[in-house]
Amino acid sequence: MCPGTLKIDYFYRKFLTMANKRDLKKDINYVLGDIIEAVYVWELTNPDKDTKKSEKIINDAMKPLEV
Repeated sequence: MCPGTLKIDYFYRKFLTMANKRDLKKDINYVLGDIIEAVYVWELTNPDKDTKKSEKIINDAMKPLEV
């Protein structure tokens, strides 16, 4: 099993249990933070690539935080 699959499996199991809203929001924020961090790392390691798509990924990831 690859690490990404383990992470997805962990969150899938966590969401199957009745979690309170605060814990659910924390988990979502952690996952979104990981996504944003990965995109920033990609941008830094690929300075010659176009960043329009990566900026869209970050903007889409931040939409749930704006609620």
